[in-house]
Formats: sequence, C-alpha cells, structure tokens
Amino acid sequence: MRIEIPILHTKFKTNCYIIGNKWNNKALIIDPADNLNEIVKSLENLKLKPIAVILTHYHFDHRIILNEILKKFKIPLWYNDEDCDIINKTKANRTLKDNEILRLGRKKIKVFKTPGHTSEGICLYIKKVKCVKTNKRIEGAIITGDIIFIDKLGRWKNADNFKELFNSLKIKLLWNSKFKKSYQIFPGHKRPFSIKWARNIFIIRNLELKHNFKI
Repeated sequence: MRIEIPILHTKFKTNCYIIGNKWNNKALIIDPADNLNEIVKSLENLKLKPIAVILTHYHFDHRIILNEILKKFKIPLWYNDEDCDIINKTKANRTLKDNEILRLGRKKIKVFKTPGHTSEGICLYIKKVKCVKTNKRIEGAIITGDIIFIDKLGRWKNADNFKELFNSLKIKLLWNSKFKKSYQIFPGHKRPFSIKWARNIFIIRNLELKHNFKI
C-alpha cells in the first residue's frame, strides 16, 4: 500500500491524502481541499485511478473541491453522514460505520468513529504503508482529520464535545492496545507525528486545561 503525504494547499493548508494500491492501481482520495491540479498530478504520477472520496469530517476546508472531484472522476462519496448534524450536507453514497473494514484490493483500511471535533468525525487505520514523498515504510498509519495536531488538540465546541474528544483520543487512538507507539498519525493540518509524540501532547494539553480551563 502506498500513501501520498500530504498535498498541502495554499489557502487553508489542509492535508489531502491519497491512499493507493500499486498492485491494482486503485486509490482513495481523503479530504480534497482546494488544489485540484495537484491531486490530479499526484494520481497521474503514481498511475492510480481513484474509486472514491472519503471525508474524515464535513468541515468546509476539507471538502472545498469535493463536487469537482466527484464530477471529474465520476466516483462516489464515503463518510459518516449518519452522525453529521449539518443540514444541507451532501448525502454519502456509502455511510461509513464504526469498525468497518474498507478494501483496496487485498489491503484493508479500518474505519473508527472519533467524535469530539465534530459529531461525524472518523479516523482511518492502514497497516504497512510506504510514504511516497519520504520513501519510508511505516508499520501503521492513521489518518485522523482534525482531532489532534503535532502541537495541540483539535478544537471542540462545548464540555460535552470535549468529553467526546477526550475519549476518542485516549481510548480509540492514543492508548489503543492495537496501536504501537511508533505508528504515525497523519493529521488534517501540519505534518505527521508518532503516537508516542501525540501522547505527550495529550497529557500536556490536558494538564493545561485543568489549570487554565482553556487551551
């Protein structure tokens, strides 16, 4: 499995990811922001054909060119629209469920729900990937949207959302017994980092929150 990391966009600096299988040349586009030409160029360079678009969540900066991408490649949209509370949202062609397994050829991609930043947020876990830009092999990669970054936690709206974010990060991601500390997190903004690094950010920011009531 190959993963293109990341396509940095000029306006919102949103990371768009391409997960590709070199054996069947099929790919998934994750969070298409605002640079169609770069996405098309990356697909052509990797000789990949997209089969679907996946949204980690429905925030505008992660789907600016969504309709253009869907129309250009004539592919479906997959995301957790079931939990999305936005009224005029685009309906998913496939509603992604918690612990669902997606297949890209023989490769498996696990979906798990991680609400907190948004109600519909999901993460994607891929085992044994090769990063095209770094040319490094990674034992485990997790695309996380905006729930955590290299220097801080993702935003939340209220106390209930924070509890959700806390549980998503602590239970489902950072202290998940199936994930090694060396696994790499690929966030919605800024550069990738390890689960070990993310644990430190989680602990530090939560200590700050307890003392200052805000981050």
